[in-house]
Amino acid sequence: MASKDFNYQVALKEGLKSLEQGRLRQAEQSFKYLVDKFPGAEGGYRGLAKVHFEEEDRAGALRVLRDGAAALTKSGERSAAIGLLRQAIVLDPRDLSTHRRLAAALALAGDPDASVQEYARFIRDLRDSGGAGIHPSARALGSDTRG
Repeated sequence: MASKDFNYQVALKEGLKSLEQGRLRQAEQSFKYLVDKFPGAEGGYRGLAKVHFEEEDRAGALRVLRDGAAALTKSGERSAAIGLLRQAIVLDPRDLSTHRRLAAALALAGDPDASVQEYARFIRDLRDSGGAGIHPSARALGSDTRG
């Protein structure tokens, strides 16, 4: 187990160093290695998402964060999964799918109040924005709650 931890730390440091130096391909390789070999650890997903973000591939970054959250949940790392979903929402606050996933993750983690608050936050943001650029199903969700 110690060698796995050591390999994880080395690859993570290499990836972060490459990212800092702008060597995105090398960083991407390090983070993909982490995702492949350590799917239950969040560092690879966070790093790979940063690479996509630096490449101005926001959709790719969101995909990595969502997929990472699913993998972390599957491995029992619920709090790490919640962290990745929160990061995904920062990248795209209007993404209904990510809000739903976060609310579900919070509920599964035993925090139904936070789950309800997450849905309420999304609906409030939806109302405040007037629904511009929002998928029609999400717009309907916001209008259904106006009472």
